[in-house]
Amino acid sequence: MQTVLIKFFSQQHIARPINLKRLALSVTPVGLGQAALLVYLPILVDITPLGYSQWAQLFALGMLFYFVGSVLWPLLLPTLGYKRIIHWSLTGFSASMALLGLGLVAWNQNWIGPVSCITVLGFSRVIYGLFASALVPACQAGCIQLSNSDNRLKGFSTISLYLALSRTLGPLLALVAAALHWLGPVLVLLMFPIAILLANRGFTYPTTLDSNAPPNQSLIARINLKQLKAPLAFLMIAMAATAFASSLQFMAAPILEQLLNSDSQATTQWLGALLVSAALVTAIAHFLQSKMPPQFPTARMMGIGFLLAACGLGLFTQLTLGWLALMVLIASAGLAWLTPLYSTRLSQ
Repeated sequence: MQTVLIKFFSQQHIARPINLKRLALSVTPVGLGQAALLVYLPILVDITPLGYSQWAQLFALGMLFYFVGSVLWPLLLPTLGYKRIIHWSLTGFSASMALLGLGLVAWNQNWIGPVSCITVLGFSRVIYGLFASALVPACQAGCIQLSNSDNRLKGFSTISLYLALSRTLGPLLALVAAALHWLGPVLVLLMFPIAILLANRGFTYPTTLDSNAPPNQSLIARINLKQLKAPLAFLMIAMAATAFASSLQFMAAPILEQLLNSDSQATTQWLGALLVSAALVTAIAHFLQSKMPPQFPTARMMGIGFLLAACGLGLFTQLTLGWLALMVLIASAGLAWLTPLYSTRLSQ
């Protein structure tokens, strides 16, 4: 029965590829939020009682709950279904931005003190981590049902491409919105998921497999078993790449501020230009990989792993503005190729 259902989903949706693109649209708030907040970070340091180290702790708190949610949400897919989880996640994303904006306004209006401000901002990052973490796993699991093993890499590359395009849009929106008002980027991030919910009102989400089937018959359970059986070296590359990407993104703002020796507005503009360039490189890399899939995926993953390690070591050298930009662009291209590869490997 499971084989029949899998074939049914694949055959039905291959004929309508627009479904995958509409599904991939749901991941864009994640890329938009990550890029926009990084560009907005120097201004956040100026308008809050927190420095870069305190914001790093808040971001780490959000990533901790993001990791927890990334593990839990896929297990709930057979019970809750794609539509409910994606709608909850988009709503939770907007709620986290609303709480972030409330904390910023309350601090700037002297309604709350430093401790209360940090508490409100901390809760906003917790809510963000719990709900935003569902979007990418849900869309990737939907991609598995909307594709077969032959075109799955292209499906994952499509999702990653949408993430890359949203990361390109994020810095631009943050720069324009911050120029209009210091709270502008938060308002944009609050409204964006709501716009996606409205745009996808008539979209038919994938249907999960029979939730009453035994665990060993469930597609989601089968994916999890594959994840557990993946080679240790392969899992280490995936986790190390994710940690490297998060660290590099957050380090960019304070490093640029030191290199430029300028104010937060100039740092924000340079950071926005760097992140837009990195996102464009990422989008091009995703497009190329979807057109030129590797004959030996494991060899490509290992090669990218060594490339990222070299970029990491390069950051410990005497940094200049050009050298930092080069490391960021190379790492962006490598990560763009690596993420769909290990997502495809985990789903096979």
